[in-house]
This record gives sequence, C-alpha cells and structure tokens, in this order.
Amino acid sequence: MAYVIGTDEAGYGPNLGPLVIVATLWRTADDLPPAGFDECLQRNIDRGERIGGASGEGNRLVIADSKQVYHAGGSLAVLESGVLSAVATWSDLPKTGRALWASLAPGAMSQIAELPCQDTFDVELPTQSDIDVIDKHIRTLREAFATGQVCLERIAATALFPAEFNRRAEEVDSKGTVLSVATISLIAELLDSIDDGPVAIVCDKHGGRNRYGELLQQQFPDAWIEVRRESRPASIYRFGSPARRVEICFRSSGEQHAAAALASMTAKYLRELSMAAFNRFWRQHLPQVRPTAGYPLDARRFKAAIADVQRELKIDDQLLWRSR
Repeated sequence: MAYVIGTDEAGYGPNLGPLVIVATLWRTADDLPPAGFDECLQRNIDRGERIGGASGEGNRLVIADSKQVYHAGGSLAVLESGVLSAVATWSDLPKTGRALWASLAPGAMSQIAELPCQDTFDVELPTQSDIDVIDKHIRTLREAFATGQVCLERIAATALFPAEFNRRAEEVDSKGTVLSVATISLIAELLDSIDDGPVAIVCDKHGGRNRYGELLQQQFPDAWIEVRRESRPASIYRFGSPARRVEICFRSSGEQHAAAALASMTAKYLRELSMAAFNRFWRQHLPQVRPTAGYPLDARRFKAAIADVQRELKIDDQLLWRSR
C-alpha cells in the first residue's frame, strides 16, 4: 500500500489564540497515479468549485481550502460539517469541543489546562451544522473510501498556545522556524505510525521559506535528504529506505490537494473553537466587549478593553499574548 499526508496551519499571524497545525493521513492503492488521489474524491466531494448557494451544507460535502469554506463572521456550518464528518470516518464523533481537541491534539491538552478560558472549551458539537447533514456526509465519505483506492486513516494536530509559542519562538528567534519545525515533527509522528510503503507528503508553504532541507535533516538525522528542487512555487525532497521512500513537497497553494485542504479546514475549525472559548470567557466578565479573531490590529483593541479585568484576575500576559 501507499500513503498520502497533507498538512496546513491556521493562526500563524494573530497575537491572540493558538497556532494550529494539522496533518491528514490517507492510505491509497499502490498503483494510484499522483493525480488520481483527488480524482477518486472528486466524484463524491465538492472541492470548492461550487461553494455558495446550493453547495456545501445543504448539498455535497466540501473539502477545500478553509479560506474558501469559511469567512470571518460567517457561518461555520460548511467547515464544521466537513471536518466532523471526516473525523467520524475513523473515530467516534466527538460530542464536545474539548473532546475533539483531545482526540486530534492530545499533546495540547496540558496547555489548554493552563488557560483561563479552559472551562469554556466544553461547547456541545456540532455548534452550527445539522447532525443529519453530518451523517449524510459520513456516508458520502465511506462510499468514496469503499472503492479501496483512497481511505482516510487519521487526522492529527498540534497546537501552540501563546505561552508555548513564545517559548519556542524565543529559543529559535524565528516564528517561521517554529511553524516549520512543528509541522515536520507532526509528519514524523505520522510516519512512525504507518507500515512500509511509499509516502507522498504535500505541505502548504510556510510563508516565504524555500529551503527546508536542514530542518528535515534535523528531524530525520539518520536519513540522507535528497534535494530535488527549491523554488518559490515548490520545494521538493526525498528520503528514506526503498521500503519507505518519502517524497515531501512544500508548495504554494498546497490546499489545492485534498489531503492538505482537509488539514486546512481542520486547523481552522480547531482554532475557531478555541477563539470562541476565549471570547466566551472574557464576555462572562465583560458582556459588552466585542469578540475578536485575534489578528494584530483588532487584538490590540481587545487587549486594551480587557486590561483592567485581566489585572483583577491576575492573568499573566504570557498566557494571552503571542509576542511575534
């Protein structure tokens, strides 16, 4: 058998809330051509071509770049139904936001336990989508997987909330390196969980970075990292034994590949759940405060608005504010 891994992140730019990185792991047939992965899913899944109107929540399952599926202030329904239906094909459908976080990003739970808003993570799921629609989408995915050509094996996530993000950024003096190292570490975790077979990995590019070879070598010190290409459109590397040959491509608009698109959607959904918990906590203390998505300009507005209550509650800035 062969494998495909797709990765993406949400929350790289904000000052508030976590950076969330997600990898999706798929099993494929050995003889499936590279272009065949998306083709197998295309028959059953909307890849974003018809979002809006008759598509998405009321019709076909959508797996596409999260920026196509969800816009700030809009409905989470299409994003949520896509992510939860995908999770339910390989695991029990989580009943709460905290349960979803624990299922996909167990390593982040100790960070969540330190947050002042930890209790507000326990929102019931789904929050905005219809459970009947999710059940329909689960059947759609299982029908797509029944061909034996493609099957979703696992979704894994890692998250860096402000205190951990700040610690890592200070260590390496680069937020970009923090993102790349965390992504490659998550990929290594998935590689450790699978049997032998060729592996194709598609990652959305990390900002303006074109060179990833040194970071791959640090994560896989016993491998010889073969540099195939390093350019603005794509940086491609190969490594591993003949029984486990890995090709990893960091490409612009990586979300065009379905494996990375589902990672994009899942990362965005986890971050949106986190920011909703964050805003619920502060509105318990300041009902009039306008919610924030955590991006720089609005984050400064929000931080100024909560400053007095933050001091009263003795909440350290390190738990709230990302320094880069």
